Formats: sequence, C-alpha cells, structure tokens
Amino acid sequence: MKIRICRLCAGVSLLWLALGAGVAWGYLSLQTFLAPIALLMGGTVVGIAYQRDSLRWKTLVILFGMPLAYLLVTNLNKRTIIIEIVLLLAIAYALFVRKEPAYNKRILELEKKMKDCC
Repeated sequence: MKIRICRLCAGVSLLWLALGAGVAWGYLSLQTFLAPIALLMGGTVVGIAYQRDSLRWKTLVILFGMPLAYLLVTNLNKRTIIIEIVLLLAIAYALFVRKEPAYNKRILELEKKMKDCC
C-alpha cells in the first residue's frame, strides 16, 4: 500500500483544520480567522477536484464541495471539526492510498528466474 499525498496540500488542509479547531475551542477569534479558513478550505476543494482528469469529476467536486465548505465554515463548532476530520480522512484514503496489484513485475520476474534457475 502506497500513500502519495502532496505535502503542500496536506499542509493547507491541516492549517485550516487547526485554525478551525482553534476557533471552535475558543482559542482564536472567529472574526479574525473566518476569511483565512474559508480561503484555505476553498483551496482544498479545488485541490481535490484536480486529483482526477475528468471534467465531470472536477465539476461535481466543485459544485458540491464549495457549498459543503461554506456550510462547515459558517457553522464552525466542535462537531463540525470532527466531521471535517472524518471527511478529510475518507477523501485522503479514497484519493491517495494506492493498493499494489497482487503480482507486480518484480515478483513475476523473480518467479521466472527461480523457475529458469534449476
């Protein structure tokens, strides 16, 4: 199993998640951090949209992702932070975890060499 996540994308997602958690738990001011959180969340939606080449995928992700991000950022509380964490983990697993095929080329070559050996 290989995980290939862009470090910049992960950093942006973790930043808005941390800022949102700071606001939800009362450590940060909502008035001060609402715009940066919203911008970073929008960037994450666009980043997710560009993980696939299909125009249909990009359109659907942006059409559903932007209103969802708006809904989450305008209702920022502890419950929405938990929802955001679950959504990010599910999306990261679906988009970035790559399962290796049962037999890759190296295994097949090694098996062939072993058969030819003796």
